Amino acid sequence: MDCRKFSSKAQAARPARAWGTAEPFCALALWNLHALAQSLMPLIEDFDAALSAVEAYKPAFSKALQTRMIEKLRFTSICEDDDPLVEQLLSLISKDKVDHSIAFRWLSEFNVNEPTCCKMRDLFLDRGAFDLWARQHAKRLQTEGLPQELRAKRMNRVKPKYILRNHLAEVAIRRAEGGDFSEVHRLQKVLSRPFDERPEHAADAAFPPDWAQHLEVSCSS
Repeated sequence: MDCRKFSSKAQAARPARAWGTAEPFCALALWNLHALAQSLMPLIEDFDAALSAVEAYKPAFSKALQTRMIEKLRFTSICEDDDPLVEQLLSLISKDKVDHSIAFRWLSEFNVNEPTCCKMRDLFLDRGAFDLWARQHAKRLQTEGLPQELRAKRMNRVKPKYILRNHLAEVAIRRAEGGDFSEVHRLQKVLSRPFDERPEHAADAAFPPDWAQHLEVSCSS
């Protein structure tokens, strides 16, 4: 089997539509799967079987993403208008470069009776676009009939408050390189309960500092 044939086919492959702003992630993962399949072609030899196995990832990604987003928005059912609603939110987050983790955590405080007065609104530059989305989101939540307190509690079970941000990892790495692993151990404790509200660790859930805006930490760090 000529591996170049599979490589050519892989480069021409495009991910199935999931949600517009999430497509780059699907495309990246799909490219990696194609690369893995190409490296295994001398063992697999069956081009069609390999391509079929890889292509199955696209619908699987779309389904998994939809399920995850429904959990984040705390819908108890799926409606035909949910896809556009999710797409609009992801597009707004991407366009205004909003912190994804903080935005979804703050979304748990969303009040259906005052959709344009939520704390999350302050994250967006295009307030008009957010207000339009917020009103549509409020109408959708009203069809669920779930009490605000219960909805917030359930939402925060799937949206972590604490994540390993680049600047937190950078500080821990620098200290560890100097022989001090105390920050590594501290972060381990914080991240062991990522969903819990712990005021004493508020700084770990805050926006990245200015010095870390362009910081990149590689997977091999």
